[in-house]
Amino acid sequence: MTTYMFPGQGSQYIGMGGNLFDEFADISSNASEILGYSIKELCLSDTRNLLSQTQYTQPAIYVVNALSYLKRESECACRPDYLVGHSLGEFNALLAAKCFNFETGLRIVKKRGELMGRAVGGGMAALVGTGEEEVQWILNKNGCDDIDIANHNTPSQVVVSGPAESVEKIRFIFKECGVQYIKLNTSGAFHSRYMSPFQAELDKYVRQLHLDLPTVPVVSNVSARPYGDDELVSLIVAQLSSPVRWCESIAFLLEADETEFLEIGNTNVLTKLVDSVLSESSLFKKSQPSRVSRPKVQPELAASAQDLALNWNMYCPIGTKVKISSDEGTELKTRSEAKVLFGRRPVVYLEGFNGFFDLDVLVAPTIN
Repeated sequence: MTTYMFPGQGSQYIGMGGNLFDEFADISSNASEILGYSIKELCLSDTRNLLSQTQYTQPAIYVVNALSYLKRESECACRPDYLVGHSLGEFNALLAAKCFNFETGLRIVKKRGELMGRAVGGGMAALVGTGEEEVQWILNKNGCDDIDIANHNTPSQVVVSGPAESVEKIRFIFKECGVQYIKLNTSGAFHSRYMSPFQAELDKYVRQLHLDLPTVPVVSNVSARPYGDDELVSLIVAQLSSPVRWCESIAFLLEADETEFLEIGNTNVLTKLVDSVLSESSLFKKSQPSRVSRPKVQPELAASAQDLALNWNMYCPIGTKVKISSDEGTELKTRSEAKVLFGRRPVVYLEGFNGFFDLDVLVAPTIN
């Protein structure tokens, strides 16, 4: 199974797109006409220093992502099994799923960028080294009720959003907790309750346009599940104020089936996030001695990763309580059957940590 991923705001840089504007000259020209300025000049030169401004950043990334996808299509006839995008990138996923044509998508993104560009006085910060539940607990404990979780990127990387002054104040709170604090260069409190006032205008605008159902499943940032038949407009609009559930989206794709992730565009930002989700979900190296208690089996049954997964599923149904080998005091429940990732890693999905664990770092009930 193959999943195409499209990056969002924050992946921009001067020079992005390169020769794609000349290779797809007609599309680039249409984009410039819709936007009212040269998209090629903005991306390659940015002589007016506009690329970092939200209302310009978002159309620029959308266009480069779209041209990169067209380039991919021209070189490879294969189609993805799933599509996913990070925040703004989700509109490229919807484009690839044929929910709208290039021009319609650009108009939506242009409107979205203009609305988000109106948001002032807000701020965002990345918190590295802790999880979503821990971040929310720290915020609650310190009375930071005006801060929202905006992105859950990996098990140990969370982005928060809120009034700029409040976002700055929590710097010291999280540093005292041993959490790395990184202030993000944004003008607004994106993906938070503070974007709600702009939703009605975006909803009205999108409903005037022609949209089709996805021809390929698109995993929504809002629900971390594929768009339903009647959810297209509502999820597009809700995305403004809802957190980007990236970590959970990747976990869903991994749980659905073994998958290969391919990032479309000029960066590897999402590829690194997926690598982090995979590595952090395991938490432990496979070189550790196996601590799985299994029923006695014939040696040949454990000859491959697939056999290990099958053997696990025979004796440990979904909902089995297991322990992590380095923390045998905590019991967690399995939320999936065991499966094999990348042809070599037998894993099972656990509740609580919201991630996959290698079977050989788990202690399961001994079967007599």
